[in-house]
Amino acid sequence: MENHRFSIRKVVFVSRSCVGCEEFLFRMAQTTISMFALQTRAVRSDEVEVCKKKHRMKFFFAYILNYYYLCSMKRILLLAEEGDLIGEKKLIEKYLNASVCGNKVTMPDGSEWTIVVSGVGAVNVIRALSAYDATDTEVLNIGYAGSANFPINTAVVVNEVKLNHPNCSYPEPALSLSPVPAEWLKHDHEVLTACNYSGADFVLASDYRDCTFDMELAYIAAFGFRRLYALKIVSDNLSLHDYRQVAAGVDGK
Repeated sequence: MENHRFSIRKVVFVSRSCVGCEEFLFRMAQTTISMFALQTRAVRSDEVEVCKKKHRMKFFFAYILNYYYLCSMKRILLLAEEGDLIGEKKLIEKYLNASVCGNKVTMPDGSEWTIVVSGVGAVNVIRALSAYDATDTEVLNIGYAGSANFPINTAVVVNEVKLNHPNCSYPEPALSLSPVPAEWLKHDHEVLTACNYSGADFVLASDYRDCTFDMELAYIAAFGFRRLYALKIVSDNLSLHDYRQVAAGVDGK
């Protein structure tokens, strides 16, 4: 009996941890639990054997389905820019505990991510991501951002994102992001958590403090990816000149 209890707990754990089709797997686990309860009743031995076989089969199919779904999950590490003068790929090994081989990035947990370069701004992001199914895709966005008061080279884990439109006001939701796992981050730089504002233009002045500004993240979040992580590196204090210097590595950091 103890073995069956362990198996049932494992099915429930697998279904809850699955990043997709959780309800289906959880219902399958509930069915398995009901069958286990049936086994505890005083029934004929042949009926018990039938229940055991059904229990094993349901657990097997739940496990296989969960494993297949996790293996088919797409993981994108999204950069806005990667060129000769300004590139964000160098930020990966500088701020993340990750190994880079070509366009593949491996995290400490063994997950493998494919680097995709979208280009700057909303239109480029939409064109780059429209081919992906949001229900089975995870996205990690790492890139430069401005800030009115955060020091340059500060790493900022974004917890929510909004559109930046200081000249007009209308109701819209703030979109929440998944927290970047602590083991992914190198902690030899200051790491903060803050909101990010996305807009169509480079921000040169703002009354907003304790936040970052970029030109892509809100549009990425609007796709509704199953999980979205974002790590922004402060390149400037609302100065286009400073951004270009830092992004090009002229400051030597």
